[in-house]
Amino acid sequence: FMDAAYFGNTGRRYVIAIIIFFLLLIGLKIFKIYIISYLKKLSKKTKNDLDDVVIEFIESIPWLFYIIFSLFFTSRYLVLTSEIDKIINYVVLIVSVFFLLKAMHRAVDYFIKIYGERSGEPNSPLSGVMSKLIKIVIWIIALLLVLSNLGFNSTPYNKLQP
Repeated sequence: FMDAAYFGNTGRRYVIAIIIFFLLLIGLKIFKIYIISYLKKLSKKTKNDLDDVVIEFIESIPWLFYIIFSLFFTSRYLVLTSEIDKIINYVVLIVSVFFLLKAMHRAVDYFIKIYGERSGEPNSPLSGVMSKLIKIVIWIIALLLVLSNLGFNSTPYNKLQP
């Protein structure tokens, strides 16, 4: 079983890949636990609540992200067809951009809240509009980034070039 080839990989490579996958998952879980506990200790010493926003974001990352992250690095160990490799890369790109968007949304909300408090109008309608506009711009940039990486031309094309 260990030396027989299945889809371009030996049984040994599959077993090692499975071990790598679970070691990565366990390592990420331990990393998350220690990072969060360390950040919580540090955040008690600070006066602002930006660190609380960062901790909340890290805590909110679901296990799906860690599983996809582990699968991505495990797939680098195996010999895969170019189609499967592309699919894995696209999934990782889309999931990463999505969680980056979530982080940016939290950052926008935090900084708009701080701006509102400092300007004396914490619940100003202008703050809500500004927050939505910034988030729309972030989504457009993220969409263009993903489409560009998927192979679509997202730049304007001028047919009248000299």
